[in-house]
Amino acid sequence: MIVIRSPAAGPESVVLWLMPNRALSRRAVGWVMSGMVMASASVAVLGACMGNVFAPLYALLESIIVISMLRLAWRAGDRGERLSVVDGALEVLSMPGDRRVSFQMYWVAVLMRQLRNRCALVLRSHGKEVEIGAFLAEPERAELSRKLKVLLADSRRGLHE
Repeated sequence: MIVIRSPAAGPESVVLWLMPNRALSRRAVGWVMSGMVMASASVAVLGACMGNVFAPLYALLESIIVISMLRLAWRAGDRGERLSVVDGALEVLSMPGDRRVSFQMYWVAVLMRQLRNRCALVLRSHGKEVEIGAFLAEPERAELSRKLKVLLADSRRGLHE
């Protein structure tokens, strides 16, 4: 998901927020987990009534593993990137972790590169390179590339005048 905001700093500054798309809200994920645990528990009770004494233990282990994996997948959606265009510089802030990379606007190149089985969007300048939007889908990365090129061209023109 790409969100464009112009902060109060003025029309020459623009911020792009890049975030992965989430299919479910936190509440919906909770409901899915609860439903999965209830279904697994009811099948385990039915299995135990039919003589399978290990069914409840298996259901408990399965529930713990599946909930852990769903939680990891949900937490992966917390990452994001903020691209700021301010005062002749393009700054990339990766979250979580606060990795910050800054490029001079006149020298930064926006490139689409083929890596193994996917296309990567890369910013490059003076031997420094950073991939952005790795968590976005292919069409979103292409759209981000177009938006960044237009944004950088407009900003360069505004600084030049």
